[in-house]
Amino acid sequence: MENNTDLVLKPNGLSISGEKEGNLIVADPSRNSAPMLRTTFDIADKKVAKARLYVTARGIYEIYLNGERVGNDYFNPGLTQYNKTHMYQTYDVTERVGKENALGAWLSEGWWSGNITYSGEHWNFFGDRQSLLAQLIITYEDGTEKMVTSNTDWKLFTDGPIQYGSFFQGEVYDATKEAVVEGWSTTGFDDASWKPVKEVSLEGTTYPDDGLTYENLEIIGQIGENASIVKELEPVSMEEVRPGVYVYDMNQNMVGFPEIKLPPGQAGDTITLRYAEVKYPNLREYDPNVGMVMLENIRAALTQDIYIRKGGEETIRPRFTFHGFRFLEITGVDAPVPMENIKGLVISSIDRLSSKYETSNELVNKLRENITWSYGEISCPFPRIPQLEMSVWAGAVISTYFQKHLPTWRTWSLFWIGICSPCEMCNARMDALPM
Repeated sequence: MENNTDLVLKPNGLSISGEKEGNLIVADPSRNSAPMLRTTFDIADKKVAKARLYVTARGIYEIYLNGERVGNDYFNPGLTQYNKTHMYQTYDVTERVGKENALGAWLSEGWWSGNITYSGEHWNFFGDRQSLLAQLIITYEDGTEKMVTSNTDWKLFTDGPIQYGSFFQGEVYDATKEAVVEGWSTTGFDDASWKPVKEVSLEGTTYPDDGLTYENLEIIGQIGENASIVKELEPVSMEEVRPGVYVYDMNQNMVGFPEIKLPPGQAGDTITLRYAEVKYPNLREYDPNVGMVMLENIRAALTQDIYIRKGGEETIRPRFTFHGFRFLEITGVDAPVPMENIKGLVISSIDRLSSKYETSNELVNKLRENITWSYGEISCPFPRIPQLEMSVWAGAVISTYFQKHLPTWRTWSLFWIGICSPCEMCNARMDALPM
């Protein structure tokens, strides 16, 4: 298609010229998996005083050093108005640096290039591909430094196990591909089959014609807390609503993803997870769907995860998606997964509250608990109903921020000036207030 002069890409679509004889155009429908990047480096035979790793991405990322994930946070660098403000994260990796080292990153679309509305037709809000920006500064005790940056010496692999990851459309994970990337972020890994990376320029990958320009972009350090797992829930019941269709009740609407320890199974078997807030009630008008998870309210969002088994005992734990749900449906297994093998991992950027409210009236207490769950789960950028409220509004932002940071007015001021103000200006990419 790239060399076909009869097919022209235009801002609002494709122009195809068939003339009198027509034109047959075909394309390869296959796609790359979530990009995996790696590099190796040595350090001098000197004592290390400190090592700081600075990372951000267009898209979202996980970063690894010498085979171990750095940090416990998720979906970094978070959502901002990326052409105005783009945050980076800082990690102390002093204790992880050795004589020989490997640095790796796993990328996904996130808010940069992913599907960010429930209609299923809006993609690439900021750009059309993911990229990494990283800098590791190692300071020796004699004051000298060594710097490792995300340059074109890195290697790239695009056929890993995460075939696809999307906030609205879920994650597709092929565990049969794990073997080819085992140890991919260690020094001993053979990356001969990996390709050289290419620099991703803003030109040609973003949309200046839509008014989305980057001349005033500021890259700033993280403001506020990173999102992480703040709570674990366990299912309270399981029901086989149809033959082979198992629905687990987490007893609470939550935002996050499950961790499922699977009993031994066959390689190549496909397991599908679907998520819902409610089930069809036992009413005549809902026949024949009574008891099944209800998905109409999420419209075109698939809100499902697909896991292809490698065989044996294995664990499902998505990386680059999250869901708002109470009910978890599992299909593709020969028998129900034991309830004790399932956890609901709650994601939020609020890991504690600065106040507590309790009365002698249980109904009032329950109301306060519901409000806490709602605002806590809407903590930026993770709303309780992500398919309909993926972009958080100012009321939720302010309320959740003050739950934890009410006493720290200076931090709040930095948050508002650095993050919220650019969204009040022209050219805000989404009709919402991102964080």
